Amino acid sequence: MLKQITTIASLSGLLALSVSGILSNAATSDSGTSRVITEPKRSETKGEFKPHIGIVAGFNDLASGQRDNTVEYGINTGFQPVIPFGLVFELTHLTSPSDRQEDLERTKAMAYANYNFGGNIPVIKHSYVGAGVGPVFDEVDGRWDIEPGLAPIAGFDIPIATSSTDQTRYTLGANANYLFVGGSNPDSFALNGQMKYWF
Repeated sequence: MLKQITTIASLSGLLALSVSGILSNAATSDSGTSRVITEPKRSETKGEFKPHIGIVAGFNDLASGQRDNTVEYGINTGFQPVIPFGLVFELTHLTSPSDRQEDLERTKAMAYANYNFGGNIPVIKHSYVGAGVGPVFDEVDGRWDIEPGLAPIAGFDIPIATSSTDQTRYTLGANANYLFVGGSNPDSFALNGQMKYWF
């Protein structure tokens, strides 16, 4: 229980720090003050839609206290239907061993709605916060259980230059999320690295 509270507090602190920094930041340009928070507007061009495909992999800690930490990996894809909001669909898998019970295999299929920050603050301008929902498929000793999952998420995607003319085709980033799972299945905290290709 203490581990869950600590994890939720850490995510809340990250979210509060990001939001406070963004809300207090305003950069003055020749045309006046430019705000970090973007007014929502419909994406009308391919560049504004920002479609991508990516891979994710990282650390996962199941909150049961009886299972070992493990590696989570998967793929995701998404786009930005309305600026600055994004939709991301992610499929991940993990196997969590245990000395006291059968190994747990988990596959989750999540749909995330994210708010993408902007502005001029390094890292923050490429950051996002959001929440995801979707089914969580757990298999223990040949028995399958499907429960709903809810996951707040915070992360960033930093553009990496591959040439002097193509500077935003690839991004490297990371995200942290805490998955709340229905029923008696264990919740989990994940810290993942990610690489994305933007069309």
